[in-house]
Amino acid sequence: MIFLGGTTATAELLANEIREFTRALPRHDPVTGLGYDIDAATVYGWGLEPGEVEATDIDDIDDLDGLMFIYSGADLASLEMPGPIDAGGNIIEQYIIDSVDVASGDAIQFGWIQTISVTKVNPFDYAEVLAADFSEDPDGDFRGREAGDYPLRITVTVGYQGWDVAEAKDITRLSWIVP
Repeated sequence: MIFLGGTTATAELLANEIREFTRALPRHDPVTGLGYDIDAATVYGWGLEPGEVEATDIDDIDDLDGLMFIYSGADLASLEMPGPIDAGGNIIEQYIIDSVDVASGDAIQFGWIQTISVTKVNPFDYAEVLAADFSEDPDGDFRGREAGDYPLRITVTVGYQGWDVAEAKDITRLSWIVP
């Protein structure tokens, strides 16, 4: 597959659409918060909550962890939603290409994929990834830190799958910290 200069520019645009999508979102769900259920031995509040089935339902940053906004065949059970999306969570239709397989005559789609990862990081060392349930107890003058009070690193990888290849190729990756 040959990539033209516009391909990289489009990939950067799509990565920045996700960045803008996250700007107004809180880190964690304001109702459920983020924590650890000792009795169930599970983290609650990380990832999609029930009823969040499309991009416009997403109401906090950790909902995006592991999600793919994909041009065709999205399956929510596999953390896939229709895409690619813009800063408002709307599907950008012009980046989904409909065509016909010349050999079989079958309808096919190809295009762009936005993949997002969200990780909790140490506030003093952004390279150190922390478990979603990590918290710190008070100690001396230190007031402690709740599980939901840590910075998040968001990484968006944008890939493109052309009609002539079996898998998408990553074009760009963009990361930023939400303090």
